[in-house]
Amino acid sequence: MSQSVEERLDLYLREIDESTNLDEEEAGQAKILELGRKERDQFVLAVRRIPADEIESLHDIYEALSFDAEAWADFYISEVDRLLDLARAEAEPARILAPLNEYYLLTFDEDLVELQGALLQKFYENCDDENTAIRRKCVVLLGDFAGRKDFKPLNKLERLARSDSDWRVRYLAWEALDDIYPKQAQRVKLPFWIRLKARLSSLDLE
Repeated sequence: MSQSVEERLDLYLREIDESTNLDEEEAGQAKILELGRKERDQFVLAVRRIPADEIESLHDIYEALSFDAEAWADFYISEVDRLLDLARAEAEPARILAPLNEYYLLTFDEDLVELQGALLQKFYENCDDENTAIRRKCVVLLGDFAGRKDFKPLNKLERLARSDSDWRVRYLAWEALDDIYPKQAQRVKLPFWIRLKARLSSLDLE
């Protein structure tokens, strides 16, 4: 009896988890990408059935699909909405959102302009979410995708750095702005206590 898509996906994820070198890890990622290409609909369903307590698996899936990101543009966009919705319902939203860190890989390919623009807009729209963990994550990702000519995102980062109710959001927004456009970041006089907390905090700022 042949294995289901879910069983094969689980097998390849375990192979990556148990890999001892980069070649083995990349071989596992290639298998995931090939599985997705051959069984796309069932693959997407299998990904969306991954339980919240195994959400870390998405790191490897997002990275594997990034080798053919243009073909998976709609998937990447829909996954943002799915994880944000999950985060709003879970007791540990930061852990649910952590796999979105892999989206940074999508910023390197100059041919992904349309996808990058869609993701930039998605993160821009959610930087004001009432969930603090979502604001933190979207601020960081907005900083990853925005450039010096993205005036609206930069202005939003400046506003959040000035006045968000969460000090981590303020610091992360200022840090993103300073990385993209230091001259604009200089307009924000981030309080000393926030900079000190960021330096001394043993917690992940996100």
